[in-house]
Amino acid sequence: MAEVKVEIVSLGSIKQLSATPNHLKHFQISLLDAIATPPSFYLPIVLFYFAFDHDFSKLSQKLKTSLSQILVPYYPFNGRIKTNKSNLYVDCNDEGVLYLEAGVPSKLSYFLKNNTNQQLNKIKGFLPLDPYKPKLDDEEDCLIMAVQVTELGCGGIAIGVCISHKVCEATSVASFLKAWPQKAMEEGSEVASSSPLNMEASLLFRPRA
Repeated sequence: MAEVKVEIVSLGSIKQLSATPNHLKHFQISLLDAIATPPSFYLPIVLFYFAFDHDFSKLSQKLKTSLSQILVPYYPFNGRIKTNKSNLYVDCNDEGVLYLEAGVPSKLSYFLKNNTNQQLNKIKGFLPLDPYKPKLDDEEDCLIMAVQVTELGCGGIAIGVCISHKVCEATSVASFLKAWPQKAMEEGSEVASSSPLNMEASLLFRPRA
């Protein structure tokens, strides 16, 4: 089954609502994370939502606004991976995450009715980049997070997210994917002031001196 070709409508970046404090500008990547995965390896996630009555442009704007808010406690996602001697760290410079809007005429049922191998090929188009072989511009080769929101022909949407495996693991990703829609639906109260990410990994697996 051939990969579905989606049409990219717009491409930009989303920055967090408020600047990262100076004392949090440096997010150290642990030795284990630095050597365990290839430099450009992303955790890929695609979430499908059935058709409902909505204006896609308004929905996307709501997702952008809530993403900007929820990125405050997940501030490393806005930064870029840098190298200091032989060590990797995140420069939390608030450059933002890549955000794409796209469309595809196919219905949601088309992507859910076949076997796993066929599904895998079909959903690649819903990801903002290839998680294993990303083709990025030079200024984006250390990108940490990218998002793609795709409108389906039936009115449903697909949200594809790629997050650097060197910066976060499954627990942090699950936490983020729970917090973002809650904020979009205004179920979240105030944006947390501290990061839900595991900040202790670099203490347990210290980088090279």
